Amino acid sequence: LTFNRSIANVLRDGDVISLDLDPIRVGGRVKAAWTRIDAYNAHRLAGVREFLDNSSRTRLLGQKVTLVDGADNQVTIPVGWDEDPGFTFADLQGLWARHNRASTAMDLLASQAEDGLVVCWGADDGGLKYYASAGTLNIVEPPQMAFAKVGLTTKLEGAVSPVVFAFGTSENSSDYATAVEGRSQLRLAFLDVGSGDGPGGGKLNPVEASDWGPSGSVPWLDPVDEVTSANARQATCGRLFLELWSNDDEGFPMPAACYFGPRYRYLATSAYYRELFIIFGARNGLKHRCVSHGEAASCEYQIVINAEVGAVSQGSHLADIDTTCLDCAKAQEVIERGAAASTLTTMTRDAADPGIGIELLDVDSDEVLTLDANAASGAA
Repeated sequence: LTFNRSIANVLRDGDVISLDLDPIRVGGRVKAAWTRIDAYNAHRLAGVREFLDNSSRTRLLGQKVTLVDGADNQVTIPVGWDEDPGFTFADLQGLWARHNRASTAMDLLASQAEDGLVVCWGADDGGLKYYASAGTLNIVEPPQMAFAKVGLTTKLEGAVSPVVFAFGTSENSSDYATAVEGRSQLRLAFLDVGSGDGPGGGKLNPVEASDWGPSGSVPWLDPVDEVTSANARQATCGRLFLELWSNDDEGFPMPAACYFGPRYRYLATSAYYRELFIIFGARNGLKHRCVSHGEAASCEYQIVINAEVGAVSQGSHLADIDTTCLDCAKAQEVIERGAAASTLTTMTRDAADPGIGIELLDVDSDEVLTLDANAASGAA
């Protein structure tokens, strides 16, 4: 089989594939015009077989591929004929699928740690049916950061203001040192962002890092808006983050790119959550040991964003902060996690302490107070 591009990083010896029957031509004949011999030969080539009592249905047998030395776009399969049946593909484009490997998203979300979960091969065959074990899945609780907290700059429920994520990496977490040769990533997971397009009743909802006037609209992140990891850009960091700080003399590592996902919903609790990501380049990630003012010190980091604050109690778990190494052998494992809790308890506007703010008099319809620099002062 010859492919239209290199399959060096796509297929490997022993992979099992099948071919789609529809593009296959036998002696120039399309599927609807095949003879019984044509259909038999095409099914042998494709790695599928017809059911004798129902020829409209097939079962998968598959073809094990062997890479061809010196040709990165060719494989052989263990099937042949004494005489060429005259196989071709419509428009020289056959369709194929691999069946012995599966690929998931980078993150698998679980509510608790669990070992020895059985992963099975299955198919939607008149209902989901499982046929064989594919392996096991172990979900582990990641090591904890030295500390993690969410510093609110307002006590008022429903207010949009800067929020400070402060966290410290553990001095004993040497995985930060082993990850320096590859890219690393930090994830901020907001655990309850509410269900609305704007103010949605969540506990902490990220907002774009842009300015808006007294009469302007808050730059909410649309629930379906996202920047995928493939489209991560450094400019996206400026869209999300107001300030990045570290106690390390070298400062907060310069992000290589950022991206964010749409709003998701936990099936178990029905709460909506959202994730923001920072990617760091090789030799430029977070550390587990820092130098502050020339002295060895534990590493501390702060990230400032705009966010809407909801009904929150002091100590409420508002966000998770995860670190991972993208280019390591165990890229799917979290280096450390910080369960970031609120430092304040919020209150409604009616219950707010008058001492937490000021009241402007003589404001206009936009609640703007105009000061006259030329007005004479009546104070002695």
